[in-house]
Amino acid sequence: MAHNDSLTEHELLERLSIATQAAGIFVWELDWTTQKISWDQNRLAEAATNRHYGQELGGDLFRWVHPDDANIGHKVIHEALAQGKPDASFRYRLRLADGTVRHIQAFARTWTDGRGQPVRSLGVSWDITSEFEAAEQLRRNAEQERKLLAHLSLAAEAAGIECWEYDYTLDRFTWFHGMSEEFGDPAADPQEIGRRALATILPEDAATVRAATSDALANGTPSMTIRMRRRGPNGEVRHLQLYQRFIRDAGGRPLRALGATREITVEVDAAERFRAQAEALDDAQ
Repeated sequence: MAHNDSLTEHELLERLSIATQAAGIFVWELDWTTQKISWDQNRLAEAATNRHYGQELGGDLFRWVHPDDANIGHKVIHEALAQGKPDASFRYRLRLADGTVRHIQAFARTWTDGRGQPVRSLGVSWDITSEFEAAEQLRRNAEQERKLLAHLSLAAEAAGIECWEYDYTLDRFTWFHGMSEEFGDPAADPQEIGRRALATILPEDAATVRAATSDALANGTPSMTIRMRRRGPNGEVRHLQLYQRFIRDAGGRPLRALGATREITVEVDAAERFRAQAEALDDAQ
């Protein structure tokens, strides 16, 4: 410990540089009087895992900072000092000559004079472009999923379709969408909504659906369609078309079922009236 205390600041900085450059992190120093930045030149190019564009630009760094991020480091450091904090962390972008943009994360510790004005900052920075782009891709994916869900919601509502998901590993419903209020609060536990929905299916149809689903799962069928009847809150019988798609693991074991249910009572009633009229016409003839 005594040996470390005897090290000069330059020696400590050099050791810090060696320890960080292998990870693509570089050490720099900013002279607030001259507004010049200098970089530690003890590079380990063969060990560094990332290029560091700030270090490569050297004293010309500020020329290439993205206009929207100009002086962001100065601003954050001044705000930290105003709160009595010598350390500050910030991000900025470099817009390079070829038009590409690099995202940089920086951390600085600043020393001040007797008036509290910054004199010198020692810092480290590293390129986080790949992490930023990955996070941005996740954000875009989430936004796309949100739009798709909004479109699904609109289409399902317009067509009167109920959507749901059943997890075979958990043996329970995990998601519902577009369900009628008769099944309770849409934000309620999906398992409870599923229990209420299943209870409305006519017993003989419930047995038929279970048997058909079991056969589809046993035979490796990718999807199935079947009709069933449901009793409404006022006792009326509704006709529904049920569609299920099964998702399996590499071994063929069922993982999930995605389903959609659409009421076809109007179509069934119309077909029944047409059949009755056709029979009446045959009798008349």
